[in-house]
Amino acid sequence: MTIRVDAYIAGGIARGEIAGEGHLRDALDATTDLAIERALWQGPDDPAPRPIGPVAIPVDDIIVAVPDGDPSIPVHAVWHPIHLEAGPYLIDGEIPTMPGFDPPRHARRSWMFT
Repeated sequence: MTIRVDAYIAGGIARGEIAGEGHLRDALDATTDLAIERALWQGPDDPAPRPIGPVAIPVDDIIVAVPDGDPSIPVHAVWHPIHLEAGPYLIDGEIPTMPGFDPPRHARRSWMFT
């Protein structure tokens, strides 16, 4: 089984599949290099992704990794909007938490929730 993934690094985006099953987080924690098969690469100036075959990206270089598919989320999750600035990327989305959890109140001082 494979996991579809989009890996965002400072120089661009690699899209493809990694071997394994389960959660992407487990795959990232288990290795130092993320081996992406049938990879497509899109640099910041590229108009469209282009095939590059297999590629290994150091996990420490990955700014954001996004799996394809439904995440396992608690049934009673409360969704909070987030805005992140990570490297050259601006990320807008929502984060699920358990009822009663307030992300701004529990954030580290260096984090900024907007």
